[in-house]
Amino acid sequence: MAVAEAQASGVGVCIANIRPDLRDYLGDAGYLFDSIDEVRKIVSQPVPDGIRERGFEQARKSDIRVHKKLLTDLWENAFRKAAAA
Repeated sequence: MAVAEAQASGVGVCIANIRPDLRDYLGDAGYLFDSIDEVRKIVSQPVPDGIRERGFEQARKSDIRVHKKLLTDLWENAFRKAAAA
């Protein structure tokens, strides 16, 4: 969750490239690094506006308001089916 929160606040995100799924999670909205030497180079420069904007978009995918509605709709449908049975 810290990644989505950082992206939502406009902070540049830089995470270790330890799993293949992280590229999908991060999108083009941050940096993956394989060595600590890469981190020094990444954090010594400002976050480009494009990465910051893509971070906002990527963070919206984790918006609790959207996910809460999806979940409560599923519960409501399950309740209706159970009540009708």
